Amino acid sequence: MSRQTDRPPSPKRIMVFCRQSIKSILQNVLLPVYYRAARRAPVKKGYVIFADLHSSSVPHCMEELLGRVRSAGYEVEEYFFDISALSPFKLWKKLREFMKLYARAEYVFICNYFLPASSCEKRPETTLIQIWHSGGILKKIGLSTPDDVLPSYIGDPFKNFDYVITSSESCRPVWSEAMGLPEEKFLAFGMPRTDIYFSDEYRRKCREDFAAMYPESAGKKIALWAPTFRGKPNDPYIVGREAIAELALSLGDGWFVVTSAHPALRKKYPGLVAAVPTEELLPAADILITDYSSIVFDWLLYKKPFVIFAPDLEEFEKTRGLYIDSRSMPTTVVTDGADLCSAVLGEYANRTANDLLGFAEYQIGACDGHACDRILALMQTVSKENGAEKEEAFAGSK
Repeated sequence: MSRQTDRPPSPKRIMVFCRQSIKSILQNVLLPVYYRAARRAPVKKGYVIFADLHSSSVPHCMEELLGRVRSAGYEVEEYFFDISALSPFKLWKKLREFMKLYARAEYVFICNYFLPASSCEKRPETTLIQIWHSGGILKKIGLSTPDDVLPSYIGDPFKNFDYVITSSESCRPVWSEAMGLPEEKFLAFGMPRTDIYFSDEYRRKCREDFAAMYPESAGKKIALWAPTFRGKPNDPYIVGREAIAELALSLGDGWFVVTSAHPALRKKYPGLVAAVPTEELLPAADILITDYSSIVFDWLLYKKPFVIFAPDLEEFEKTRGLYIDSRSMPTTVVTDGADLCSAVLGEYANRTANDLLGFAEYQIGACDGHACDRILALMQTVSKENGAEKEEAFAGSK
């Protein structure tokens, strides 16, 4: 008896196809229409949009830069909303609004995939700057992995990027390949969110806040577990919870273990949410335990030891993929939870700040507390160049 090969598509596949079709029409047809209509009006000088589709308020990676841009006298529009929390009607309304604002902005800053910004032929008078939400080179992103940009995706998610801000010179060629953009568009200015890390007052306050929220940690060494998520953002999962629970017992009374899960995991695992944001835990912690999270690059600025705990390392390398061999990092890589305690104690006792310097320079060498200064200087330069071009065009039309 022969097998039947012409099976009708499953309801799930039909639903996925319908969603992709609607998204494609929305992005490639409807949104460009709104943009073209709105761009009949001139660009508004000094008007700057900060936008993100995954946050209902300003993301941490944008907070420092947004404040600096506003203080510099620019008119700042905050356009943040979480697409997963909106009905289709409200989402459509928000996207239409953005396209109208986008057409009038002199500068637009984004920090993640933001497909509306790539849906049209952007006017040259508007400068789109991608500051990305992470730094360094670890897990593959963009076109480097099908986990990030699906083969079925129609369009170019990196279209219209004028500049992409990176954390080091080493990132530029790697990110250029991942986004399919010329390397000259990638500027090693440093992550703007890290500027605040260089403030002694900020570090002191973070330690004080941690002590106030976790009084039971007094006199103990602090181990911070900050894992990223697996799966898709709309259905994420975590790896290694049981081993971390065992670690807290094995380390003994002299240690305090705190967990701060990736934002995508917090609705699904509310018990893994720290009382303060992850970045505010870094000054207080003595050692970091993480996996493929870019939080390790923020952590490197503090020159403190860390451990890579990745039980699914082999699978992750084969599927998502890594740009570097995690075993080459200046730390212990743990794949078996039974080895975690000894790794934490060993790294804490033996790893020195000097051991981390070369890796830190490679990954975050441009982060020196002045990233925002460089971006503001770039904006001033671009504005002058655009003004000169307009004057030249006006003179030539006489």
